Amino acid sequence: MNDKLNPGLPGDITGSVTRLIVGPKGNLVFSPADNWDLYFDAGSGFHSTDARAILAGGASTALPRALGAEVGTRYTAPGLTVSVAFWGLDLQHELVYNGDDGTTVESGATRRLGIDLGARRQVLTWLWTDLDMAVARGRYRNLPEGEDYIPLAPTLSLTGGLTARHSSGIEATLRFRGMRRSSRLNRNSMVKCIR
Repeated sequence: MNDKLNPGLPGDITGSVTRLIVGPKGNLVFSPADNWDLYFDAGSGFHSTDARAILAGGASTALPRALGAEVGTRYTAPGLTVSVAFWGLDLQHELVYNGDDGTTVESGATRRLGIDLGARRQVLTWLWTDLDMAVARGRYRNLPEGEDYIPLAPTLSLTGGLTARHSSGIEATLRFRGMRRSSRLNRNSMVKCIR
């Protein structure tokens, strides 16, 4: 990466970092009936990060480990699909945006637990509707209770809409999206995490 904004200045971040990470993944699906699936999947990998944070921190911060697992079920019938899944995600470290210099900084390890609900329904031969909802609880793992909130982390997200399809191939969609996030911004906890 070459810094094209501030080349040669003290804040110039230029260079490269190389690191390899193995990311095993697996899933199991069991179908007790033709239209019903139960599934479990788990895996390890990395979460994306800001290239500037990698170069500033070196190889130790490159490719932060992510571990995740999900268990769920899906039911499908003519014109209807419904699913529910419970999931968990551990991140080796969270990235926090630092507005003073426009970069991200590494903070403590986090854990998110949640549930996803989804439904798709054919209302008419030409009209479909869908709704997806995700509820999540994210916390820093290295802070005491009450100071462990992840600032601005989404706690609820909704998306859905209507889709109309004409036999000629013309399609029109009306969508909505909403999100609620954690409003707890404990500056003391942020300072403790970043140190």
